[in-house]
Amino acid sequence: MKRSKYVVLFASIFSIAFFIFIFIKNIKPPSDGDIHHRDKPIAEEEQDTLITYKKIENGFIEKPSISLNKDMEEKLSRFRMEASSLAKKFPNTYFTCVDATDKVVALTFDDGPDDRATPRILDILNEYNIPATFFVVGENIKKHPSVFKEIISSGHQIGNHSFSHIRPTDTPTKIMIDDFKKCNNLLDDVISERIKYIRPPYGLVTEDQLISLKDEGFKVIGWSIDSMDWYTKDKDKIIDCVLDAIHPGSIILMHSAGGNDNRKATIDALPIIIETLKYQGYSFVTIEQLMEK
Repeated sequence: MKRSKYVVLFASIFSIAFFIFIFIKNIKPPSDGDIHHRDKPIAEEEQDTLITYKKIENGFIEKPSISLNKDMEEKLSRFRMEASSLAKKFPNTYFTCVDATDKVVALTFDDGPDDRATPRILDILNEYNIPATFFVVGENIKKHPSVFKEIISSGHQIGNHSFSHIRPTDTPTKIMIDDFKKCNNLLDDVISERIKYIRPPYGLVTEDQLISLKDEGFKVIGWSIDSMDWYTKDKDKIIDCVLDAIHPGSIILMHSAGGNDNRKATIDALPIIIETLKYQGYSFVTIEQLMEK
């Protein structure tokens, strides 16, 4: 009787041990693919290496990180190809960015001045002691001369964004050149030195137009980062478009006028963009300063 008890006990222990062995054997350790990427911290030196993997040179334009409809995706894809082609064929005349080793970026603002968005943007830049480049429209200078003078007195660089904001690729070369010259003549009345940095409305010119602009001594400034503030009124999307794409030598496109809400999202996003980039170790320069890098 005693012996049968021991046999039953031994059999029970063996069965339990066997099931435990089978259970442990079938447990698989998690693979790298099973671990969420946020659970795998990256060392600071590895982060620096990751940041420098992408080769940035003139002609580079980052794709916006936000969702776009199909038509806009195709339109911006064509724009990036055409702008990149201009920069590669005319590397000393058309610029989207510079190949910088220092963490420097240039904030640029198009379409001003106006009496609503531009003064608020100036206040933010002055608060953070940040220089920027304003590509101004001649017609708007005539409407808001005091705001234009405030841009200059605040120490920001002035660029030429044409007199009447015509689309160059839809305009004969002579008319386009005359429109930029007309804006420059207006700028000459206030600024002692001749303005050589221009940004064509909508960012593109034809190759023939670029040759003519080169002959006139102009440097054409595009951008490598589009904040998309002309497309979205969501400040968080504007922030994402800039911060997700940032790189040393960036030229960042924003707007200081226009829109049916007076660029509220741009104004709300700008302090966060500045503070984040400063925290990441970036400094801010004008286009002229960037071209000297």
